[in-house]
Amino acid sequence: MKIFCPECGLQETLSPARWRCECGGAWETEERTDFDPTLIDPADTSIWRYRQLYGLPFDTPAVRLGAGGTPLLPVALESGQVLVKPEYFAPTSSFKDRGTAVMINILAHQGVTRVADDSSGNAGASVAAFAARAGMR
Repeated sequence: MKIFCPECGLQETLSPARWRCECGGAWETEERTDFDPTLIDPADTSIWRYRQLYGLPFDTPAVRLGAGGTPLLPVALESGQVLVKPEYFAPTSSFKDRGTAVMINILAHQGVTRVADDSSGNAGASVAAFAARAGMR
């Protein structure tokens, strides 16, 4: 996965050994504009159906808990009908499972065995669940 520093412009490949740029800037991922709907896997109902679009350095996720794939449910309002995504179907009942699933898989594929998260709520529960499934401490 390619990353860059918005402060100095340095480009690198994502590595757990370097969580900040030499200049002190925080890494950002390259923005992808090459969306191709034919790369979506219709057989997969989780967030991994989009794995080829993420630009990740692996094809198969190491950890799966079923993040993503929540249904769209119609809800009638006075102003009309809307579709909602009930994220309580997610593994830890939070939309944060989507990002956590990708993050923990990247770390697992890089050989990371320990993680820490500063959270007072949903993100902490999500990281704990996915990290535990990955065998991380």
